[in-house]
Amino acid sequence: HAPGYDLYAPTFKKNGVDDIICMSVNDTFVMNQWGKDLGTKNITYLGDGNGEFSEGLGLLTDFSAIGFGKRSWRYSMLVKNGVIEKQFIEPVKAGDPFEVSDAETMLKAMDDKAKAPMSVFMFSKKGCTHCKRAKLALDARGIAYEEAVV
Repeated sequence: HAPGYDLYAPTFKKNGVDDIICMSVNDTFVMNQWGKDLGTKNITYLGDGNGEFSEGLGLLTDFSAIGFGKRSWRYSMLVKNGVIEKQFIEPVKAGDPFEVSDAETMLKAMDDKAKAPMSVFMFSKKGCTHCKRAKLALDARGIAYEEAVV
């Protein structure tokens, strides 16, 4: 979820989104560390420590059978001025479905003419001048990229 929403953040901003929030049934310390580990820059992470928010939405699910306790079912929503305008709840089926709550589905629902951002993955080597030039060129054009240093 989070990497896709982070990648699409500039496009969401152009479509009037003020903030992208990732909420999970967890504490704030876990959520903040998760954001750091993922390296996202455009997402606010919030903990729903007791699951009260998720329960209020009817999305608190018991995963105790696999040792996870109560968790939120996966979903995404567009909220404007405190009112839910669009909501995409994953279908209830075995496993961990990820079919409708992704960033691309949300963007298409907001603006079917909006273009998805360019996605770039690059391998680089420390000290490589060609790699540095490539990153500067991507940055100058506002193209987000993921990098694997080899």
